[in-house]
Amino acid sequence: AVIRSTIMVGFPTESKASIADLKLFLSEAELDWMGSFVYSREEGTKAYRMTNSKKQLEMEKRALRWQKEIERIQEPITEKRLERFVGKTYKALVEERIEGEDIVLSRIYSQAPEVDGVTVVRSMRARPGDVIDVRITRVNGVDLEGIEIV
Repeated sequence: AVIRSTIMVGFPTESKASIADLKLFLSEAELDWMGSFVYSREEGTKAYRMTNSKKQLEMEKRALRWQKEIERIQEPITEKRLERFVGKTYKALVEERIEGEDIVLSRIYSQAPEVDGVTVVRSMRARPGDVIDVRITRVNGVDLEGIEIV
C-alpha cells in the first residue's frame, strides 16, 4: 500500500500554530507522497467573504512560504520511502518517450498521474501506452529509475 495526501495551505483561518501542527504531522506520519497547493479565493463560497483581495494577496505570500516549508519536510521522507522499491520488478505504464534517447517516462502502481514522481526507464522499444516490466535501480529525488526487463 502507498499512503499519500494532498494538502492545502493558506485558508483564511489558517494560523502559524496550525502550520506547526501540520509540520509535526508530516514528520511523524512519514507519508509516501504529499502534494500541496495554495488556497484560491473563489466567488460564491463561504470562504470568499472571510477575506478581501488585499488581505488575500498577503495570505498567498505567506502560504507560498509555508508550502515550500512543508515540501522541504516531505521530500527527504519520500526519498527514504522510495528506497523500498529499489531492486524489485514492477509493471510500469509508459506515458512518454524522450525524443532522441532510449528513455521513457512511466509510472508504477504507487505513482499517481501528474502529481507524484515518475519512473524513468532505459528502454529501446517501449512506446506510450505499453505496460512493461521494470527493475528499479535507484531513487533520484522523488523519481525512480529503472531498466526494462525483456
